[in-house]
Amino acid sequence: MRVISKDGTVDIPYDETVFTVNDTYIHAYHPATQTLLVARYSSDEKAYRAMEMMREAYTGNPFILQNIEVPQEEVGKLKNILRDCVVIMTRDEQPPRFERITEIVFQFPEDDEVEI
Repeated sequence: MRVISKDGTVDIPYDETVFTVNDTYIHAYHPATQTLLVARYSSDEKAYRAMEMMREAYTGNPFILQNIEVPQEEVGKLKNILRDCVVIMTRDEQPPRFERITEIVFQFPEDDEVEI
């Protein structure tokens, strides 16, 4: 997943970055850069909620199961485990594959878009 700062000037990989909330500020620490300010909100609560929104975007990334035989009675269990974020596909003569869809982009929302 890619994370975009609130103002759109910073684009960083989620998996390689540490995000922190300090009062109303959200900072990103990435090995290839200095500490980056990625968002500022009008209240601590909004900053924490924006961080939750980012985590929800990441954990909500769908998975693809391709050419994996899953008994029909297990599909429901699998979807529950993966929070209904699974796509099961069959393609002839392709090897089995299980992967997370990673081309997800999260941009920190504007202050008035964060509900607390």
